[in-house]
This record gives sequence, structure tokens and C-alpha cells, in this order.
Amino acid sequence: MLPDLPSASVFAALGGFNLVVLTYLLIRWRTAGKSAIWPAARATGSDRVEGATIECSECGAPNDPEYRFCRRCVADLSPPATDDRRTTDLDGQES
Repeated sequence: MLPDLPSASVFAALGGFNLVVLTYLLIRWRTAGKSAIWPAARATGSDRVEGATIECSECGAPNDPEYRFCRRCVADLSPPATDDRRTTDLDGQES
């Protein structure tokens, strides 16, 4: 018995779409030097400052300055916000 035509055409279309997407990704991966997914990995020696790192306050791991999160513990590397607000006690004195 032959399969139902609409379901067979759907599976054929999905298979063809997957083949096209995989081919595109393979070509892009090979032409980009394996770093198309992580653009920071493409930085050359002229783009980076040698020895410039930010140390994570949670685990102490060295991280590149452009990183937003720690590469080891995923802690936020942005500087802590300073609280410049003034508070007033019930007596009217600032602290």
C-alpha cells in the first residue's frame, strides 16, 4: 500500500529543508574559520591587548575585557552599581 500523498510530501519537504540548512551551515562554518558562532574567537593579535584581563569577583578566573559574564562560573562581570541616593531618617537627618 502506498503512503498517503500529503504526509509523504511533508516528510520529503522537511528532509529537503534540513539538507539545505545543514549544507548552508557547513559552508559557513568552513569559510569562517570555525568561529562564525563565536565572533570573539576571531579576534587577531592586533585586536587584543596582551595581558588585559578582568578577574571574576566570584571565582577569580581571568576573563577578556569584552566578556559580560565569567567564562567559568557565569557570574556577572559588570561593575557593581554605586548607590548615591541619600536617605533621611524620621528625625530629618541625612545619612
